[in-house]
Amino acid sequence: MAGIDSYTKFMYHMDGVGGSTIITDSSGNGYDGTCVGGAALTTLTVHFGSASAAPGPVNNSNITFPDDGDVWEFTDQPFTIDFWFLTTNSVGNKWLFSHSTYGSYWIHIFIDNATDRISYNAASGPSTWIFNINGSHVTSINTWYHCAFVRNGSSWKGYINGEEDMSTTSAASLRTLAGARIIGTWSTLYPLQGCIDELRVSKGIARWTAPFTPPTEPYSSEEEFPVYFMNKIEE
Repeated sequence: MAGIDSYTKFMYHMDGVGGSTIITDSSGNGYDGTCVGGAALTTLTVHFGSASAAPGPVNNSNITFPDDGDVWEFTDQPFTIDFWFLTTNSVGNKWLFSHSTYGSYWIHIFIDNATDRISYNAASGPSTWIFNINGSHVTSINTWYHCAFVRNGSSWKGYINGEEDMSTTSAASLRTLAGARIIGTWSTLYPLQGCIDELRVSKGIARWTAPFTPPTEPYSSEEEFPVYFMNKIEE
């Protein structure tokens, strides 16, 4: 299916050989990820393709994505962060997506251990949250979920498996903050204890504004032609 376009700033299929520490960016922008502290690809638990990313079950085991100019400066623009995740342990908060520096307020997506719900967080300043909201969907271990965090104007929504999980409104701008972004921990703490697959970061577009059917295959750069039309072209 299509899904990689000019709005796609990062696209990680997490494909490769088990144990590999190479996380290739398929957006065409060259923002390859770096595995830290034992994080690597795994072929044991996969949603799409040949592998998924396993940040690791211990502190300081994560996958870091580079900061290059204004690529992460969403401010008041539409954006979409979406990915598949699976957890293997119900103990402790489990960080899915965040800034690499502990204590830095920006965008944080994590599983709240107290509720087993996704916590969606966005900040307008160094110590000012726009909101901290837990979603309504209770997650379970050893289950794949599609998660999407979307801003469209003053509307902010979180989706789990295409169903609305969180909704709020604010016209506030996200703070600008230099530094890498990571999956699997917040800096060196709160390890994911699970896997992430098919991570896409889109800037300048709200991919979904209402409930949707989650992707059923990896994103691609072009919509594939049906076989009938391909045969016609070959003729």
